[in-house]
Amino acid sequence: MRARPRIDDKLNDILHHCLARDLTRRYATADQLMYDLEYYIYHSGYGPTNETLGKYIRELFGRPRPTWPRTRTLKPSFSKKPRGSTNAPNK
Repeated sequence: MRARPRIDDKLNDILHHCLARDLTRRYATADQLMYDLEYYIYHSGYGPTNETLGKYIRELFGRPRPTWPRTRTLKPSFSKKPRGSTNAPNK
């Protein structure tokens, strides 16, 4: 089944792979999806993307993929100022 008439067969296959009811038939990682989408785009007349170039450089120099810093849980800081006080300078 095709979502829209202007979507070609290859892109339709990628979309169905993403939306498969059976989770084992979906892409296991975002990298796999990225590869298929970039392959599709590249072979449709567009050039390589920043993601592809970054992955190539990381593999070339043996560097791991960067990870986003984890957000840490901040403990609430309690002000020692009494209620109603302000930071306004004294006159």
